Amino acid sequence: MSKRIVLIVSKSGDYTAKLVSDWAYYYCLTGNKLFRHINADKETFRFTEISFTNGEINKHIQFNNEEYEYHLDDIQGIYFRSGALTYTNYTGLRSNTESMVNTYSRLANYFMAYEHNIKNHCLDSLKSLNLIGNDNGAFINKITVLNTAFLIGLKIPNTILTTKRAGLMSFNKKCSQIITKSLGLNLSFYNQNNETVYSQYTHEITKEDILTFPDEFPLTLFQEKIGKLFEIRTFYIHGSMYSCAMFTQNKKETQTDYRHYDRENPTRIVPFTLPEDIEQKIDGLMHKLNLVTGSLDIIYSVDNEYIFLEVNPSGQYIANSENCNFYLQKIVAQHLVL
Repeated sequence: MSKRIVLIVSKSGDYTAKLVSDWAYYYCLTGNKLFRHINADKETFRFTEISFTNGEINKHIQFNNEEYEYHLDDIQGIYFRSGALTYTNYTGLRSNTESMVNTYSRLANYFMAYEHNIKNHCLDSLKSLNLIGNDNGAFINKITVLNTAFLIGLKIPNTILTTKRAGLMSFNKKCSQIITKSLGLNLSFYNQNNETVYSQYTHEITKEDILTFPDEFPLTLFQEKIGKLFEIRTFYIHGSMYSCAMFTQNKKETQTDYRHYDRENPTRIVPFTLPEDIEQKIDGLMHKLNLVTGSLDIIYSVDNEYIFLEVNPSGQYIANSENCNFYLQKIVAQHLVL
């Protein structure tokens, strides 16, 4: 019988993935299993064979055209930390710029759809395995998350998604302080000299700001700014929750978005236990969203209420783990390998 295989998929240089990989490799070594860390932004995979014969199904995949092939049934578990697997058989053909434009475009669309179907079949096949995370990486529909959290009974900030300045002005009259944040993945990029990084943050919107807006604009999310005593970051994995309190309200830089780190005087972070009813609702939310892991952001308000903000399927958790001695990288590896 072939050795069982454990895979971790991440972008190159992902520090969290490296820490989990160290533990996963150790557990694989002691358990006589194979381990592979896949850099999703540099490596590709493909099916080399799929057969349905004599009542048996056999599927083999291969990375980077390497000689070794993995039998799908030998894969014990996969941790999608970040990035997405790239399936390809026809990269060379798609890069043939000498083809006539129309022919090239038609062939490119055909083979992209062809590859998409095969990759989806592979990912569907992996769902029966011990799967942590998903191939979509950090992507999640924030509107669906808020709607689901509201229906489950979690308190959320007063929220509006609008395309009209008049509607936003009306919302601002009801909520004296409001913020806006991205509906999609946060966009980060460097300037031309790679000296400065630009990122999207949660930003407070004033009445004066609104007056400068056009009458109509792309659908944008706005929320009431909640007065907080502290923030809570909860890491969830297979029903277990590890929470910490972050005293971001103590510093002006981190009051609106805690990602404005003060590295010389870091925010105080301590272990925290959520009330049982809040944990039950979080568990229900994660099941409804079909997530086995994720990092959740919650505010403990000045009115002594727990206000749910969002969940990130591949959110960072190492800093909180180290501050609170949770050893989450070890726990993730145990769920993956053992």
